[in-house]
Amino acid sequence: MKDGSTHKIKASSLPLMVKKCVKLNKAGGNIYVDLPIHSNSGTLLTLTFPKNKDFDNLKAIEELPEKPNLVIQEGQDAYQVYYLVSECEQEQLESLQKELQDKVDWHIDVGRSDRIKVLLSGFINHNTREHKVSLVSSSKSPVKLKDLVLSYGLEDVWPMPEPVKYNGVKPLKLKDFMMPNAMSTFVFDAARSFNCAPDFVCIPLLIFIGSVISHRIHAQPTEDKQNIVACNNWGMSIGVPGTGKSPVVEFMKEIFIEPLEAMAEKESEKRMKRIKSTNSINSMVMANVKKEIKILVDEALANGVNKQNKLLLAKARAKLEKATIENEELARVCFVVTSITYASLYKVISENPGGCLLHMDELNGLLEPLTKSGNGALRAFLLECYSGFSSHKMDRITRNCKPAKNMMISIIGSIQPTKLEPYLAKVLDGSSEDDGWFNRFLLSVYPEELLALVAEVPPIRESIIKYFKQFFMKLYEEDFGFEREVDVKKRSVRFCTKAQDEYFTWIAEIRHRAADIDMHPAMRSHLKKYETLVPSLALIFDVIKTFKRDSLTFTQIDKISLSSTIQAISFTHYLESHAKRLFDVDANITAINAATIAERLHKLPETFTASEVAQRNWVGINRSTEKATEALELLAKSWSVRAINSIPKKSGKPTTRWEKNPYLKDIK
Repeated sequence: MKDGSTHKIKASSLPLMVKKCVKLNKAGGNIYVDLPIHSNSGTLLTLTFPKNKDFDNLKAIEELPEKPNLVIQEGQDAYQVYYLVSECEQEQLESLQKELQDKVDWHIDVGRSDRIKVLLSGFINHNTREHKVSLVSSSKSPVKLKDLVLSYGLEDVWPMPEPVKYNGVKPLKLKDFMMPNAMSTFVFDAARSFNCAPDFVCIPLLIFIGSVISHRIHAQPTEDKQNIVACNNWGMSIGVPGTGKSPVVEFMKEIFIEPLEAMAEKESEKRMKRIKSTNSINSMVMANVKKEIKILVDEALANGVNKQNKLLLAKARAKLEKATIENEELARVCFVVTSITYASLYKVISENPGGCLLHMDELNGLLEPLTKSGNGALRAFLLECYSGFSSHKMDRITRNCKPAKNMMISIIGSIQPTKLEPYLAKVLDGSSEDDGWFNRFLLSVYPEELLALVAEVPPIRESIIKYFKQFFMKLYEEDFGFEREVDVKKRSVRFCTKAQDEYFTWIAEIRHRAADIDMHPAMRSHLKKYETLVPSLALIFDVIKTFKRDSLTFTQIDKISLSSTIQAISFTHYLESHAKRLFDVDANITAINAATIAERLHKLPETFTASEVAQRNWVGINRSTEKATEALELLAKSWSVRAINSIPKKSGKPTTRWEKNPYLKDIK
C-alpha cells in the first residue's frame, strides 16, 4: 500500500480473488504475485535491469554468458533476471555477488529467498505510469555455481570441490542382448530395485553361477583334449562409495548361495553319523586283530629265533597290513570363504574338490595382504587355483595334509577407485608385482554412469527371484549326463560347428589387437586371456538357457550353441571397454597421482608450486615436476586447487603457484 503496509489476499474462488485485487488496487495498492521456490532447489540470484534509454537491456540479457532460469519484463524495457544457483552456500553467494558487481554495469541484488515477487500485469502500477509484465524466457534446471564461475570468468569464487574426474576411455553400457533373457530380466530388475548400476548385479551373478557349475561341466574350445576351460571366473565391481556395489551382492548370496550351504550342511550331518558308526566298527575290528597278532608275536618271541618263528612274525605282519583300516575323516563342505590365509584356504580347497567362492566385500582386504612380504605362498596358491585344474601339495608335514587336485576358486569383490589405484599403478609401471594377478580379473566393471536416485524403487519381480532360486538348487544337484566316476577333464563339451567358426573368427581378431605394440603390455596380456573367457561365458549362458522351469530340469548340452557364443563375444567386447578404462595408462596414472595429492593437500601450505610437491617424493609422482603439474591440472578441473601466477623477482617467466580450495576442510 502507499503507506508501506502489505496485505495477503485470500479468497474461496478465483472471481472473488479478482474482485478483492481490483478493490485493493483502486485503494492505492500494487498487486504482486509470489512464486514459491522449493528450499532444496537452490539459491536465488537476482539481476535487476532498470529502464535505461541509452542501454539495450534485452540485448544485454541475450548476451549473458550463462542462460538465466527466469527473465521477466516489468514495465517498458525493465527486466528482472533470476538465476537459481545450486551447490552454493551463503559465503560463496556473497563472493559471487561481490565479483559480479565488479564485472557488470548493473545493480545486482543477491539473497536467499524461497519465492519470487512479481508485479501482476493488468493492474494499475502506482510506482510508474507504464507497466507491462511478461515472461521472456524460463528454464527449470538450476545453474551450478561452477558453471557461473566458468562462464563469467570469476576468479575469487570457489565452488565446492568434487572428486577427481576421469578423462579417459568411456566404457560400454550393459545391454540386455548380451545375456540370456532370464538373466537380463533379473539383472535389470535388481538394478532398479537396489538403485545401482546393472553391471554390479550382472558380474556377481555370473561368478556365482560359474562357482556352482564348478567341475560339473567344462568347455573344450579346440580339438586339443587338454585345452579344457572351467566356468570359474574372477571379477570386481569398481565404484565410489554409495553406488550400491555391496547390498545387491549380499542379497544374491543370501537367496541363492546360502540355501545351498544349508543343504550341504544337512548332507554333511547325515554323512557324519554314517562315518562315526563306520569308524567305531573299524576300531573294534582292529582291536580284535591286534589281540590275534599279539598272540602270534608272543609265541614267536617265546620260542627264540628260528625258521618257525620268522614265519609266525611274517604271518602277523601280513595280518596287520590286511586288517589296517584308516578311519575316514569328514571334510567340511564350503561354498563361500570371506577371510583367508594360505593354510586355511589350502585346507578348504583340498577338502572341496568342487572348489569354492572367495567373496570379499572390500577387495582391498585381499589385495593389501598379498602385497606384503611373507604372503608370497598365498598369492602363488591363488594364481594356481585360477585355471581350475592345477594340483598342489603344501610343503608342511602334518597328519592331515592332503594333496589338492583340480584346484578351483572363484573370486568376487568390490573396491573403490582410490583404493585400487595404488595397486594398479604398480601394474601400469611394470613393477615386479605385475605377475598377471590383475589380468585374471577378467570380469571387472568400472561403470561411468549410475542410476539416478529415486524416492520409490520397484521390487524385483517374485517370479524371476523364484526362477533363479530353483535354478541354483537344481544346478547344485545336476551332473549334465556325466557319470560321477568320469575324470574331471572328460566332463566337457565342444562348440557346435557354426559356433566354432564364430569363435575362431573372433580369436583371430583378438590376437591381432593384442599384437599391437603400441598397446600397454598389461592390456595386451589381458586381451590374450579372453580366449578362455568366451568359452566359459558361452557355456554359462547355455546352462542358464537349458534350465526348464516347468520340469525343474536341465536339457542335455551336447554342444555349445551359436547364440550363446555370439552373446559371450558381445559380452567380452563390453568387458574389454571396461578393461581399457582400467588400464588406460596416461589417464589412470595422472588420476592416481591427483588422488595422491588430494589426500595430502592438508600437508601443503595454502599456496605452493608443482616443484614443492615433487620434492615431497610421494609414491607415483616421485620427484617429477612434470607428473606433479599434470596431476595438479587434473585436480584443478575438480576445483580442489587453482593456478595463480606469481610475479618473478628477477627476469624470467612467472612461476605458477597453486592455491587450495578453502572448502576442502568441509568435505573431509
